[in-house]
Amino acid sequence: MKMIIKFKNKKAYNTCRTFINGNAFNFRTRGEEKMIEFCYEYTMLDVANFCNKLLGLEGQFEIIKSYEN
Repeated sequence: MKMIIKFKNKKAYNTCRTFINGNAFNFRTRGEEKMIEFCYEYTMLDVANFCNKLLGLEGQFEIIKSYEN
């Protein structure tokens, strides 16, 4: 299962990506789609919490859980 945060605009995506890249989170980007993919749910939830409270990105992203085999 892949955990994905999808951003509504490029600015929000870049803000979050820059923050988590500088803080040693494990993630994979999908820049063209404005998505950041995580292997673990707890990591994605931590990043979503940072986006909401620390980075001021409330309402600028949505959490997507992808069930793939």
